[in-house]
Amino acid sequence: METTINTNNKASNWNYIILGSGIAGMAAAEAIKERDKEAGILMISAEQEFCFNRPMLINEFALDGSGSVLFDRQQSWAEQTGVEARMGTGIKAIDLHAKTVSLSDGSVCGYGKLIYALGARVFIPKIPGADRDNVFTIRTRDDMRRIRAAMEGAETAVVIGGGMLGLEDAWGLCEEKIKVTILEKGSRLAAGQIDNSAGNLMKKRIERTGTKVYTNADVLQIDDGSVEFTSEGQTLTVPADLVIISAGVIPNSEIGKAAGLAGTGEGEQWIRVDGGMRTSDLFVFAAGDAAALNGRNDAIWDEARQMGTVAGTNAAGGNAEYTPVVPEHVFNGFDTEVFTLADSSGAGTDGVYIRHADVEIFDYQRERYIRVSLQDGVIAGVLLINAPELVPELMEAYRNGEGEEEARQIIQRWKESHDVNFKPAAPFTKR
Repeated sequence: METTINTNNKASNWNYIILGSGIAGMAAAEAIKERDKEAGILMISAEQEFCFNRPMLINEFALDGSGSVLFDRQQSWAEQTGVEARMGTGIKAIDLHAKTVSLSDGSVCGYGKLIYALGARVFIPKIPGADRDNVFTIRTRDDMRRIRAAMEGAETAVVIGGGMLGLEDAWGLCEEKIKVTILEKGSRLAAGQIDNSAGNLMKKRIERTGTKVYTNADVLQIDDGSVEFTSEGQTLTVPADLVIISAGVIPNSEIGKAAGLAGTGEGEQWIRVDGGMRTSDLFVFAAGDAAALNGRNDAIWDEARQMGTVAGTNAAGGNAEYTPVVPEHVFNGFDTEVFTLADSSGAGTDGVYIRHADVEIFDYQRERYIRVSLQDGVIAGVLLINAPELVPELMEAYRNGEGEEEARQIIQRWKESHDVNFKPAAPFTKR
């Protein structure tokens, strides 16, 4: 296909069009260039900046806005890679039959292959007052600029959502000397990564720093300067000069599904892909937070990057297959270090857990918690609180497919070299 670069934004044809400039889209472009060096690639993004590490955004609380820690690629990436990029341009529609994309600037672009990598957006619950000027989400650098401005003179804040990202948000605000209240709708913090025992310990340690945590919290109203909610049968109001909503994400799949691409997952919320990132259309691939294999997407950085690489490789004629990325989370805040690997919360296993002091244990004195979950006799997940020294060996044991005995030996060696007072954790555990 002839490649035309038209700076007047008139109709143009491209070998490949990539929708989205996140890590999935950029990885796809690089993979295409590996196989098809002369390919004409057009990248279209509603954002003004190239791919940056969204999980690192929270670090901008303490920065001047330069973004030096954020960018996975330099801003000269497009020129160096030979990709034509249209930033700040929205996508209106895709015509699968005509193989065209209609843009918000009125132009229409034709493609040979299309890669759908439009990512996700923050889910905003239907809360009265959620549209107030003092209510924010964290997804873009513009969001952080607005939050930094709102932090000037702010004394109190509420974070709605007690997942790992919500805890990161809360800790970032606390480090800026703002008094924070965390409201979690579920029965425990970070329910997707940690179990009840760990959740109870986390809540205890967070509240010890002066940050109040409410679980089973249903937000009723966001007012100017306060948030009203219910928790454990009580209706309460807490002060809030600013509010951050961290309640998960929604895939930006609507444009693709409106065009006719098949969906998947609960409510068919994602674009369906196979192991090669192929969609229901022969000429369209999808990757990143907007796509899902077998109805699941963990919305993590490495997952999006690998999906993008596979999509780009196969769009350029390759035969790559996606290898699922093992979810791994690290949190360090509120004087607490948390590490989770794979099935760390226990969800999705066969329900078999080790009930032994050497494998699921509390160090009451130093408030350390260790749990290794098993499935079919093999390590299925790791959850550590304030025991970072165990991370390397337990990660290796998981990757090597080790079982219960190896887990016991690793933890026993660690106990022998540390001043600990461990007891069984079962009395603290509810499953």
